[in-house]
Amino acid sequence: MAIESLNNSRPSRWWAGNDACHRVLACDGLAHADLDLDAHPEPAAPWGVIDLDLERNRLRREIDRVTGMLNDVAAKLANPEFTGKAPPEVVGKEREKHAAFEANLAKLSRSLGQLSTEGAPPRKGR
Repeated sequence: MAIESLNNSRPSRWWAGNDACHRVLACDGLAHADLDLDAHPEPAAPWGVIDLDLERNRLRREIDRVTGMLNDVAAKLANPEFTGKAPPEVVGKEREKHAAFEANLAKLSRSLGQLSTEGAPPRKGR
């Protein structure tokens, strides 16, 4: 049985045999290459399927990491000794980092909010 790949940039097919699965790649008419998939672990979820709990946890960890970096930069900028003694270019770069961390944090929070509402059961009474 052959299953066509959904990836149009690199045509590929999967053949399921009795003993092993082999992936045959064809790249712009070049020779085919076989890859024995028995040596590789199965993916956690089928291709194209996202485990929402894992993705929420990943986003929470990333939010925690970015929040820590944002707090470090904010503390540096709140320190009058740093802002008074550091060259203006350095202070400017720290302000740019602060703005970038805030934007990244907002984006991550929106993504987490969207995943949280998508996986939630429908509300009753409204």
